Amino acid sequence: MPFETETKLELDANGAERVLALGVVERRIDQLNVYYDDHWRLSGRGITVRIRFVRGERPVLTAKILEAWEGHRRTMQEIEVSLAGGLGSGARSAPRSIDVETDLPADIAAAIRAAGCRQLQRVGWVRNHRTVVALPGAGRVEVDRLRLPDGTTIYEAEIETPDHAVSDRAIAMIRRAVPSATLSRMGKYERFARTAGTKRSRDE
Repeated sequence: MPFETETKLELDANGAERVLALGVVERRIDQLNVYYDDHWRLSGRGITVRIRFVRGERPVLTAKILEAWEGHRRTMQEIEVSLAGGLGSGARSAPRSIDVETDLPADIAAAIRAAGCRQLQRVGWVRNHRTVVALPGAGRVEVDRLRLPDGTTIYEAEIETPDHAVSDRAIAMIRRAVPSATLSRMGKYERFARTAGTKRSRDE
């Protein structure tokens, strides 16, 4: 399975603008993330299942499985599948429920069965505006403006690379420009779950 290693820094609106000014903006993307769970069993096991919609692109179903934390760095297994033909019955919209056995690819289904789930329900969604910026000598950073269901807006910078040296350079550059930036272990799904009124918390 593919793995991803990421680091997040929480920002305010002004801090997000300062990060964007550090490099070259390569892309701006509006995303709708629709989440699925089974009585929060997946969240309790460090698993996220979502369908992401981006205008002009095919929806993508993603399962993320937490592997380990190393300080502020998180490593996750990530399995993605393009929903070119829809899901289950072929609907292009996000279904209310997902049957693990019949609707999901075998590698995603196996991970979810291991968490004791056979049927997933749609639990809600968040909207995210992502800006990808290339920092000189420090790789790419994704600056997100996340709109939560309760109306709260969150800003964060996400650095996704297994190269710790590159990640450290990006963190140092951001913190010099935004002294108030703080390393965060909270993912988008955890933020969503908290505003949705659940007691559980987990990382995306």
